[in-house]
Amino acid sequence: MHQKVLLKWIWIIYLFVMAWLLFGGRLASPHPFGACNPIPFSTISSQLSLLDQGLAHRRFALVNLVGNVVMFVPAGYLVPQLFPRFQRFLPFLGLFLLCICGVEVVQFVTGLGTLDVDDVILNLVGVLAGYLLFRCHKKFITKEKTK
Repeated sequence: MHQKVLLKWIWIIYLFVMAWLLFGGRLASPHPFGACNPIPFSTISSQLSLLDQGLAHRRFALVNLVGNVVMFVPAGYLVPQLFPRFQRFLPFLGLFLLCICGVEVVQFVTGLGTLDVDDVILNLVGVLAGYLLFRCHKKFITKEKTK
């Protein structure tokens, strides 16, 4: 029971941090809408090409690529832990496709970011990694309880 309460608090704090990372801490674009990249792997490939362009470019590329994955891993782990309905893969995937695409649209419409299909791809990799951790943890805990 205490673990569930702790996970709920972690989830709430995580949501506030994510809201700040995704929508706060930067000024709106001078244009009414943000930029848009509908071409899969376009941003990813340009970021990968920056890796050999010097330290500043490398740091920017790594923060962008790794950050877009890592920041969604906790969501992929916590959501099925806290909401049993999303322990099944298809409801889980549907929820995060809607949420991630929703974030991208809000960033685009408000000018607080870009609508980038590569962000969707990288964010999904992150939530899927978190979901995999959840499944492994669940399997391990189940085995431990049956011993």
